[in-house]
Amino acid sequence: TIEGNFAWQDTNLENYIKYPDISIEQLASVCAYSQATLSRKFQKAYNISPHQYLKNYRVKVAKNLLSNTELTIEEIGDECGYNYTSFFIKAFRNSTGFTPLEFRKKVKKLYLQEMEYLNIKTS
Repeated sequence: TIEGNFAWQDTNLENYIKYPDISIEQLASVCAYSQATLSRKFQKAYNISPHQYLKNYRVKVAKNLLSNTELTIEEIGDECGYNYTSFFIKAFRNSTGFTPLEFRKKVKKLYLQEMEYLNIKTS
């Protein structure tokens, strides 16, 4: 399947996610496709453009870092390829409806509630 042909995509994107100015042309070159071919294959496989896929992937990485590390918001934005923390916050909010700090607080609250529930059940 076409989606199967892109199974490597997450791995390859990990190598390029930190480059905030990565272009579709550069991604196409890495994949040995023309821009048009890359865009067409992406659209067919994922129903989104490569640009949107990269944005989604960066948010996915950010969610993981927010949930599992104590890195600052600025450090996470930098790790995900954003030159400016304000751009990272805006992109994250547009994607999730939460700022990165709000997301981190919600994850921690849910974790604490789960731990409290498990503690009650085992007591």
